[in-house]
Amino acid sequence: MVGRSPALRRVLERAARVAPTPASVLISGETGTGKELLARFVHVASDRKGEFVAVNCATLPKDLMESELFGHEKGAFTGAGDRRAGLIAQADGGTLFLDEVGEMPLALQVRLLRFLQERTYRPVGSTRERRADVRIVAATWRDLRGLVAGGQFREDLYFRLAGYDLVLPPLRERGDDVVLLARAIVVGFAQVAGVGRRELGEAACAALRAHDWPGNVRELQGVLFRAAIDGDGKRITAGDVRAALPRKADVAQPLDERVLALVEGAGSVSTGDVVRALRVDRVTAWRALDRLVERGKLAAEGENRMRRYRVPEVVVEERDPEREAVLALAREHGRVTKRMVMERLGMADRTASRLLTKLVQSKSLQRHGEARNSDYVPA
Repeated sequence: MVGRSPALRRVLERAARVAPTPASVLISGETGTGKELLARFVHVASDRKGEFVAVNCATLPKDLMESELFGHEKGAFTGAGDRRAGLIAQADGGTLFLDEVGEMPLALQVRLLRFLQERTYRPVGSTRERRADVRIVAATWRDLRGLVAGGQFREDLYFRLAGYDLVLPPLRERGDDVVLLARAIVVGFAQVAGVGRRELGEAACAALRAHDWPGNVRELQGVLFRAAIDGDGKRITAGDVRAALPRKADVAQPLDERVLALVEGAGSVSTGDVVRALRVDRVTAWRALDRLVERGKLAAEGENRMRRYRVPEVVVEERDPEREAVLALAREHGRVTKRMVMERLGMADRTASRLLTKLVQSKSLQRHGEARNSDYVPA
């Protein structure tokens, strides 16, 4: 973790204090602030002998997440050709880092809670309990308390995970840490094929300080990489930095609106298209697309990396005059019978029966009584 700011030092001091204990740790903070790096810091400082195993709950297919965590026996489900140990077994004696834990399905939250309570688990398809000594460090950018209030996250699991909480400050609150990080990133370019050694001038540092970095360290990495590639020398200048930063008009417009405008213009896009066009990281792009799908603004097609997003077609329901006439008659009299429909609306017996059945099936009318004596009342 690179930085000297008081805000970061406080977090690192608290992380060092909790590291030797067995407590579960919950790390929160904006996207791109370095939550996985802090989790690794906790693991290394804990002196645990096992591995540090990381998994992003947002990227795992929901139907395979249980198998990934707890493992499975041969033949446990379609495609399970061999027995496989899960991530918990791999992290035995070490640390399991659950990134984006707020995306974990409720059914799996129950199993994780039981593991945290009993320290035992059962692989999918197995009848035997297994024991593992695993320290859980979880991270999220979401408000887990809000998810608990909304019924999307178990309160008992929240309190188990938040045995000790660490909040990483955003880059805009870390003062000159942006320059220290930038210099460390640029030094690393010497080992990146096609980029090579670059120097960071003082004017460029001033341009970096002037930006508020909504994407935090991840955004800083992307901006410096573009500046290094597009620059015409071995020194990254202030002009290179400003050219690599998002345009002010783009920053002022909410990301979801920019993504929606991009999709409307292109017809359909992938997550990679959003990353390249709007200069955001992949996780940020995926979250924006996912929010738009949840709100019904976009439709998703395909799975995982092949998924594409488009504006859904608007289906205009045609009004059925006969259907509307029956409903109007029912509202006027409080009820209708098949004979009333036939006499008042001039419908044949079979037509009236078919239409009343459809209205009951669509829950527009409720049926009382049997056969010819049935009454139909507005739902």
